[in-house]
Amino acid sequence: MLPLFVTVVFLLSVSEVISQCPPSSGIYLKHGGNCYPNGSYFYDNEIRPEQLVCTLPGSTLNGGEWVTSSGSSVDCSTDPLHCDVVSTPNATIKLYIPDGQSISPSDDGWYKCCLPTNCSNANNIIFANIFRWVQIETITVDLPSNKTVLPQTYTLHAIKIGHNDHSSFLNNVSWYYESGSASTELCNGNKVTKYSCNFMYGNGMSVDY
Repeated sequence: MLPLFVTVVFLLSVSEVISQCPPSSGIYLKHGGNCYPNGSYFYDNEIRPEQLVCTLPGSTLNGGEWVTSSGSSVDCSTDPLHCDVVSTPNATIKLYIPDGQSISPSDDGWYKCCLPTNCSNANNIIFANIFRWVQIETITVDLPSNKTVLPQTYTLHAIKIGHNDHSSFLNNVSWYYESGSASTELCNGNKVTKYSCNFMYGNGMSVDY
């Protein structure tokens, strides 16, 4: 059983599609014909074998690279991550996972693409979160209809992306409110409730799950 910890006060970045790629300047990500902003999320199945393309228009490749979540450069010829390289007229590195391969859970996390040189130039870096199983795309809250009466009951929903069936490895979740260094557990959820939960606030706090 794996715990899932959620901080209510933050929303994780979603893989928002950009209507147009930068026309002439600026590093960008492209996948499946769509452009994505810095900090987008990609399930590993999405880049097997559809390539995650990183491009800097109008530049010539000179040591550019993808860097893993552990900080090491991606070797374009080794499993599980491979890449194709285009040197000019637009420096491009296309990252993908071959059929039959997958990243390990320890490889989950933030990857960065650096163009046209290595990652010593902070101005030409873009980040992508590549994960194997599931990530939280966003968090929604159902508010009470009457906000003038205490106690108030709130319902929290975690909207997930990635693997469709979480029942084999994700059984229970815990929701927390964090303020500064303080952390307060609000409530718990499980796969029966689709990982949502209710908490009551006002005149003290009680948990209803």
